[in-house]
Amino acid sequence: MIFKDEWPCAIAKDIEKTVVEPTEPTLQYIQRILNNSHAWQLLMKGLGYPEIVSGSFYSYYPSEKLLRESTSLFEKSSALLGGMAVFNNMCLKTMYYYLQQNIKEVNKGYTSDELIERIGVKADFVPIIHRWLHVLNSNSYIRNEEKEYYFEKKMHYSELEKIWVDGKNVWENANLGT
Repeated sequence: MIFKDEWPCAIAKDIEKTVVEPTEPTLQYIQRILNNSHAWQLLMKGLGYPEIVSGSFYSYYPSEKLLRESTSLFEKSSALLGGMAVFNNMCLKTMYYYLQQNIKEVNKGYTSDELIERIGVKADFVPIIHRWLHVLNSNSYIRNEEKEYYFEKKMHYSELEKIWVDGKNVWENANLGT
């Protein structure tokens, strides 16, 4: 009874008193609990208790595998945000390219119906084109005045291709995966 209940509880309380307990987010709380478990395991090992076989019911996940290096996490997060911004720009310019291919004049207003008719979009996909027009307008790629959209320049395929090559390089240089 003493070795199974009271003594482990007393030691656990002592270990917990040595750890600062501010009000903390869940992930920090979980990390602290894992660190306490690891400290408990080291203490028991030091007192001569046998080690629990890995994979048994009582095995634990080593906390050192869960520790995160905050600087690398910040750098990875920043690289990911930068990569997403580049990817977003690539998508917007790609849609701009395909929509402007069917216009005859730049700086001439076209209604969404005219653009959709020129592109030859199936009826099921018309709402998607409307959303793209809205997104392109809200990101200042095109202008919308009195229900007409204005494309201010013609983009050539070589420009679009360069954007995609540059975007791919950004992702590869930041090690963001494929």
